[in-house]
Amino acid sequence: DRYRLVAGAANITGYQSSVQYHRAFCSTCGSVVPSTENGGDVDMPAGCLDDDPGIRPGMHIFTGSKAAWDVIADSLPRAVAYEAGNGRAPVALSREHAPDASESLRGSCLCGGVAYEITEPFRVAYHCHCHRCQKARSAAHTTNGSVARDSFRYLRGEDLVVHYAVPDAITFTHSFCRVCGSGMVKPGGDRPFVTVPLASLDDDPVIRPFNRIFMNYTVPWFPVADNLPQFGESPDKRPLDYFHIRMNDTDGIEYFTEENSAETVIARMAECPDPRLRQVMTSLVHHLHGFVKDIEPSQGEWTKAIEFLTRAGQMCDDKRQEWILLSDILGVSMLVDAINSRRPGGATENTVLGPFHVTGIPVRAMGDTISLIEGGEPLVVSGRITDTDGHPVDGATLDIWQSSHEGFYSNQQPELQPADNLRGIFRTGADGTYWFRSIKPTFYPIPTDGPAGQLLTGMNRHQYRPAHIHYIINADGFDEVTTHIFVDGDPYLESDAVFGVKQSLIREFVRHDDPDRAAALGVGNPFWTVEADFTLVNRS
Repeated sequence: DRYRLVAGAANITGYQSSVQYHRAFCSTCGSVVPSTENGGDVDMPAGCLDDDPGIRPGMHIFTGSKAAWDVIADSLPRAVAYEAGNGRAPVALSREHAPDASESLRGSCLCGGVAYEITEPFRVAYHCHCHRCQKARSAAHTTNGSVARDSFRYLRGEDLVVHYAVPDAITFTHSFCRVCGSGMVKPGGDRPFVTVPLASLDDDPVIRPFNRIFMNYTVPWFPVADNLPQFGESPDKRPLDYFHIRMNDTDGIEYFTEENSAETVIARMAECPDPRLRQVMTSLVHHLHGFVKDIEPSQGEWTKAIEFLTRAGQMCDDKRQEWILLSDILGVSMLVDAINSRRPGGATENTVLGPFHVTGIPVRAMGDTISLIEGGEPLVVSGRITDTDGHPVDGATLDIWQSSHEGFYSNQQPELQPADNLRGIFRTGADGTYWFRSIKPTFYPIPTDGPAGQLLTGMNRHQYRPAHIHYIINADGFDEVTTHIFVDGDPYLESDAVFGVKQSLIREFVRHDDPDRAAALGVGNPFWTVEADFTLVNRS
């Protein structure tokens, strides 16, 4: 009762996109409009508002079907489907995988009546925040890519596509399916390209947006959190104009300038036959050029940066990986790990592998010691490996390693420690339990004699890792877990040099003064114990 349609009721049509959702749109221009057909509330697309709604988005939903090119850079909560507790069925659509180099890209509308094919790679992509794009899609912005006209064709439903040319615009046209209102490929007039709303694609386009244009018109309820280059209006050379490179217009070749640096380099990669490599390098070039433009290094600083990277490579050998250390101290290792090890609640969390893992370690009997030399406080580690339902995992393999009481791994001190000191492979039985003897770990510094350590010093950061024991846990049919257990009370838990600590991985190490029990366990007295259970996720 707080919503009233002022005008245009005759122009509104709708499409029942699911059992739960009715999509309303203007049959003339395709703009999405408020829907009153979804129960008691009015579903209001914020992009169709002329005024500030006063409220801001509270979360992202259906991130499970998010397009690959759409990067969520803010810190809002996320839900794979609907937000928890809203009473709606948890249904999410899936996106297609990235196509092979030999495949074409395909796209379609919501109702499936319109389908199209693109046979050549995208050359440009961008977010447009102009008022016309906002109104056309009833959103904060639209994300478009452009391809050569002769690489695009309809597979079906061309007669369903409506093209609305804004009366006071020179070239702006909004194309949409008249059945469901989905934005469709724009014809582009007499230009040699067509404009494709990336959201209409069924496949990953591989390309990623280069920049954000017409930022002078951004809506207040959509804060931009990424670091893409921004233009208040259109850039001096619009992304669409790069098509003359493909058209072999040698009189108009786009030569490298400060303004178009990333776009020019990316355009040279258009014929890369490997879609994933093209995607990775497009993003790398885009962000790297943006970084350089942001900090504007001097030639001397650039030379120092090259020398720094060179020294990092020279520090690497079969016993040390300086690049992993650099990745660790910058939080990149943890980020990559987090992206690749998303698990349901209750499952053991991953953390960094670290640079000191080695292969070829012997399988030890349950209860064996992994401490092969003198030194350190005796420790007994025990635990159980289960699945997410609490059932024991038979035959799980635990690859375990740790540093010495002086804070060094065996491959850091080959002249002082046996190669397999403080390392061992253990396998669980039918009850999923394991136990072994070792020494209580201590905090230690990561190597500081190379570029990674020098960088820490320059940033006034300490080089210490809190005390921990490493695990890699494998079992047939389960996801592999690479993780640690950390010693509760360690002074560096909250400032780990490589950001590896997670609350769920902190364990209580208990000190005992009990000669009889020590003798029964085969350790010296006093000694320490810790229980470390792990929960694996079944791949099915």
